[in-house]
Amino acid sequence: MAVARLSKLHGTNEAEFALIVSDSYHPRGLGRELLRRLLQMGQEEKLEAIVS
Repeated sequence: MAVARLSKLHGTNEAEFALIVSDSYHPRGLGRELLRRLLQMGQEEKLEAIVS
């Protein structure tokens, strides 16, 4: 279905995200929801930035 990852960048207060959604799940909002949750996790961790 989908995979999402948030990885903190060494020596910074930033993180990198990666997100992949299977073609058959594109029109269902799964990627949007996963990104929303990653951003929420970043806020909880008080990250300064999240990049791709």
